[in-house]
Amino acid sequence: MHDAVRADGTRPRTKLTWAKTRWATLTTETTPPKQCFRDWVLETHSYTVSDVDVVGTSDVELERRLDEYLTDNPFASTNTVLTSVQGSDKRIRQLLKTSLKYDSVEGARGAVLWFMAAEVKPDESDLGENPPK
Repeated sequence: MHDAVRADGTRPRTKLTWAKTRWATLTTETTPPKQCFRDWVLETHSYTVSDVDVVGTSDVELERRLDEYLTDNPFASTNTVLTSVQGSDKRIRQLLKTSLKYDSVEGARGAVLWFMAAEVKPDESDLGENPPK
């Protein structure tokens, strides 16, 4: 018996079959697993394989996204930045904290509000009803 990955009849889905499964210990000599997509070709009952690039976005690209967002949305909270800027939350937080391009002030209820460091820090009147403390 062997493992099988195949099209599920004429339906556009994948059928997986395992004869037996066991835990395995990977050695350090093995190469990391390669990720790919299988795109089923129903007419021929076959598939094509597309490699998936699993390398994340570069810091330069993340900074470009942050620059663009914070230029258009100064004094955005950390949560707003994380939900609005595409990328890993952990890496975005790290860039916000370590890059000299970004600065922050404390907002209402302890929120951290981010802006481009080249901008002038706000007056209380700039932030409306909830000025930073």
